[in-house]
Amino acid sequence: MNKLSATKKSPVFWVAVFATLIIGVLIGRFSQSNTPSPLSNDTHKKPQTNNSEQQKAVVMMVEAATPIPVEVTETLDATGIIHAKDTAEVSGKLTGTTIEKVLVDVGDTVKAGQVLAVLDSQALKDTLVQAEADLALSHANLKKAEADLARVEPLLKIDAISRQEVDNYRTILAQTKATITSNEARLNNAKTNLKNTLIVAPVSGIISSKTAEVGLLVNGSSLFSIIKNGQLEWRAVIDPKDASKLSGGQSAVLALNNDESITGKLSHLSPTADNSHQLIAYVLLPNNKKIKAGMYQAGQFILSFEQKLALPVSAVMTTDGYDYVWVLHPNTSQNTYTVKRAKITTHNRIGDKIVAEIDKNAIVVAKSTSFLSENDIVGVAFINNQAVSNEVK
Repeated sequence: MNKLSATKKSPVFWVAVFATLIIGVLIGRFSQSNTPSPLSNDTHKKPQTNNSEQQKAVVMMVEAATPIPVEVTETLDATGIIHAKDTAEVSGKLTGTTIEKVLVDVGDTVKAGQVLAVLDSQALKDTLVQAEADLALSHANLKKAEADLARVEPLLKIDAISRQEVDNYRTILAQTKATITSNEARLNNAKTNLKNTLIVAPVSGIISSKTAEVGLLVNGSSLFSIIKNGQLEWRAVIDPKDASKLSGGQSAVLALNNDESITGKLSHLSPTADNSHQLIAYVLLPNNKKIKAGMYQAGQFILSFEQKLALPVSAVMTTDGYDYVWVLHPNTSQNTYTVKRAKITTHNRIGDKIVAEIDKNAIVVAKSTSFLSENDIVGVAFINNQAVSNEVK
């Protein structure tokens, strides 16, 4: 009895078995429905490409530039002092006379014949008046002597007077004429002296120095210095080995303050060297109120002109003493470029440009160069400040 009950299964047991089988089937079907089939996989897969540049995204949009031609000048640097080309020294022609008025000052522009100073003239005026009076008296004496001689000469013919007395009248007439000549000379001298109380400019120009003062006793020394026509010249010191590079008529540029400059013309080179074994180049300068005689000035002689290529200064990167640019290489995909670093040789800077040895057809990144790396893919928004259309056509 006990054996039979052990081998016989209850209905509850079989219910549990069937439930387990059903759950297993459902789990299997659910798992199968979530496993993609080979067809489904092929349908949703994206196309593969072997073009590596298309697999990279554009890093950034950049501004680009191409080399532009600029005029480069070959120059020779020099320094020197500005001098007056020609100077006129003005002194008083009268000595022992004091200065009464001074009419000009240093820096004034004057014309030839202009009065610079006036000397005390009262004594000379008195001398002039006396000379005029003496001359007038001598003319009166001349008339009397001529009349006396005319009166006595007829008496000689009738022996009413001796020849000796007539000769005396003739002598008086001759002496009177001599006195007139002397008094005329004295009068002219008095007029000249009075005229010389006016100290005038012998040439037109600029007063560069002045010692004249009211009350100063004139002794023949210089009272004024005048730069003739205001003409200044730059006397640049030149090494003899550079002399062959210079010739008359070449331009020289002198840089002044506030980014101003003036351009002069080389007149000539000194025929001999100075005590320092240097030559002097004489450069005539245009009139300019900002340059003065005595100024120490640097400048450049313009030797030649040449056309070269230049890039924006912002396009050049300097690393370990060498200069580089990011060169843009066009990709097969439209409107994208690969950047590659290229070493270049640069020369002098001209404003915001720098002269560089580079292919004239090159396209380089103009700005924001520090944000790029080798082989980055970029787009170009501007070339030489001109907008670039990136529309697909």
